[in-house]
Amino acid sequence: MYQQALSTGVYGIVEQLAALGVPSPRGDNRWDPSRVIELLRDSAYRGEWVFGRVWRQRITQLKAPISAPCPRIVSDELRHAVQHAAEYRSTGAGRRGTRRDAWPLTGRIRCGGCGGTMVGHLARRSGSVAYSYYKCGDRARSPHTKKGCTHFKNYRVAEMHQVVRDALTALKQNDAALRDAIAQPAPGQLGTSVSVRDIDQQLSKARNAYLRGIDSEDEYAETKVTLTAQRARLIALRETGVVQPVINLVSAKEKLAQALAETDMYETATQLGLMGQVSATGAVKLTLDPT
Repeated sequence: MYQQALSTGVYGIVEQLAALGVPSPRGDNRWDPSRVIELLRDSAYRGEWVFGRVWRQRITQLKAPISAPCPRIVSDELRHAVQHAAEYRSTGAGRRGTRRDAWPLTGRIRCGGCGGTMVGHLARRSGSVAYSYYKCGDRARSPHTKKGCTHFKNYRVAEMHQVVRDALTALKQNDAALRDAIAQPAPGQLGTSVSVRDIDQQLSKARNAYLRGIDSEDEYAETKVTLTAQRARLIALRETGVVQPVINLVSAKEKLAQALAETDMYETATQLGLMGQVSATGAVKLTLDPT
């Protein structure tokens, strides 16, 4: 299911489960989409079972959730990629009718006036000649959902893509601007239970190797000191409870160069986790998430 979620939305997964005849946890023929979402967000699949979380607006009496290790099913990298793909799909990109071949930035660029999505638009001029544009999607809304946006300008697809590429090239040459453009998540809760458990297992293996005569007393003592120090640092970090994200500019610039080498704008945007805001003057402000 996690592998499918990299390229398929929740409703697509529900359809596949129905086609395969996989019953839901309740034994129904069709899965509830909300249940699929719960599974894709459940920390137990990455090896950490948590008790005491907020659930349906009810908060437990615990001051803090209690976590316990459990068998890992998916890697942290896969889980992060699934969450990122879900967030991207929530912007509207990849839906039927978005025509990523014609408007590859659909769902990735937003109107600087109202914050709505810029959508693809096909206009015919000079007889049968058709021109592709991006425009604020507010005009296409029904009357009762319009925001009243006054950003009426249409942007030629080729010209918009060139503006984005020029902006990316400029970021590649300016470390300060690139650092500001990279989406930096807010400091979050640090979960070290899995890492502490791994170190405990390594300590146990080292002790067994010493008892069986595989490692000498000095080798075991050195290994024990190193692992014990690592374990203490993890415990100390867990007590602080906060993770401060670190931006690796070298890695970001490498990924930016690789993405710029792509001729397909969709691939470039996807590799960089690109999001942009288009002002009424046509200027583009970009945000990147190359992780």
